[in-house]
Amino acid sequence: MELAVKRSVLERSLDNSQKTISFLSIVNSALGSINVNFDAETQKETLNSEEYEKVYDFGKHWSETYQASALHDGQSLVEKAAEVRSMLKKFGKRFSANLVVGNAAYGFKPEFSSLHELAMKLSGASKHRLKLGVEGKRNGKLAIELASKTNSMAYVLHTASVHELLGYAKTNHVDSIVYALCRLSEEGMGHAASDLMRIKGASYFERRGVSTEQISSRLGEFAMFGTGWEVALQIRKLIDRGTASKIALYPVFSDSKDLINQMKMLAPLIADA
Repeated sequence: MELAVKRSVLERSLDNSQKTISFLSIVNSALGSINVNFDAETQKETLNSEEYEKVYDFGKHWSETYQASALHDGQSLVEKAAEVRSMLKKFGKRFSANLVVGNAAYGFKPEFSSLHELAMKLSGASKHRLKLGVEGKRNGKLAIELASKTNSMAYVLHTASVHELLGYAKTNHVDSIVYALCRLSEEGMGHAASDLMRIKGASYFERRGVSTEQISSRLGEFAMFGTGWEVALQIRKLIDRGTASKIALYPVFSDSKDLINQMKMLAPLIADA
């Protein structure tokens, strides 16, 4: 099992390296050694070379998610690939890369060709396998085919298409990791669902074609929620089908105190995984 988080939801008073180290510290203290996948939605949430050094020196495993369509300051894909390759070479003992097309909601123009080119240029550059992810059924299948060519993992978002995409990955002999929102509550699924929708807000679901009125009834398409036992069953359903190789849970939390509580409830799941 792995975890995932967006830097944009972490403590705003901290710089990017401090946010990263703080989250890694909380997670590893509660759960033991576990890889964390960090998302940087915009350039301001991306680590600079000095910050990579600081995070690496902290000594924990982490992944950065690069949006292939997000080129900054006239940067070309060749330059982006060289930059990521350099980071992998320097910090690859504990650091790995996820490549995604990029979400139009963040102002990018998603083009699968950008992901294809970047993945081909970085194939074999990492000590750890790349994770390749694209939203949508059609492009998701293309990403799985690309993962097969580059010996990468498929990074599959938990949506209504998750089982079809996992089946396609299995058919193509590609290992997959499912990225899923997660909210735990000792009070059960109803409380967990209510908290998840309140904290996450409607925009995450609306960007994926779900109307505000449908969110509560379709929440299970996008997230795992409930007591620890209930979430463990939801994870087991994906793993036991023999389709998902791993799960990357995105803990939904309101503040640092809530994050710590979520980690405490998650700890028994990790121990049993």
